[in-house]
Amino acid sequence: MFTKKLKGMSVIMAFVMLVSSVAQAAPAGSRVVIKAGTMVPLELVTAISSKSVAPGAPIDFRLINDIVVDRKIAIRAGSIARGQVQRVKKNGLFGKAGELEVIVRSINAVDGTNIMLTGGQLSEEGSNKLVLSVALTVLVCLLCFLIRGGNAEIPAGTQCTATIPSDVEIDV
Repeated sequence: MFTKKLKGMSVIMAFVMLVSSVAQAAPAGSRVVIKAGTMVPLELVTAISSKSVAPGAPIDFRLINDIVVDRKIAIRAGSIARGQVQRVKKNGLFGKAGELEVIVRSINAVDGTNIMLTGGQLSEEGSNKLVLSVALTVLVCLLCFLIRGGNAEIPAGTQCTATIPSDVEIDV
C-alpha cells in the first residue's frame, strides 16, 4: 500500500516538474520602447526618375542596420520602409530641368507594429539646359528652343536617414 502511494506521489511530482519546466522554458514576451529621435538609416531599393513616376507613387526603402533597444532587435536590417513620391516636375522645353522629391513614411517593427517616420527625404534636379537652349535659338536656329532639360534621377542604394518622431512600445 505504501508503494502504491509512493508511486502515485511520484507521478504527481513528475507532472508538476514537467509543467514548471515548460513554464520556465517559454518566457513571456518582453516589451521595449523605441525612443523618439531614434535615427533610422535607409537606402532606396530601386532607381526612380522624374520621367517615369507620378506624385503619390509608393517607393520602397530598405533598413541598413538593425535598430537595437536594450540589446534586443526592435527593427531588423533589411526591413522595408514605405515612402512616397511627394513632388515630380517633368523636364521641359527651353532646357527646363526635371525635379523629383521622395519622402519616407513608415516601417514595421519585429512585432508588426507600424512605426511612422519623419525627416527621411530625397530630392534631385535634372540638368538645366536653359542657357544652351536660348543661346542656340538666338545664334543658330529658332527650333533650338525645343532642347529639353535633363530628367531628375535618384539611383538605387541612395541613402537617407529618417527619425522616429515619438516613443513606440513594441514586443520583442
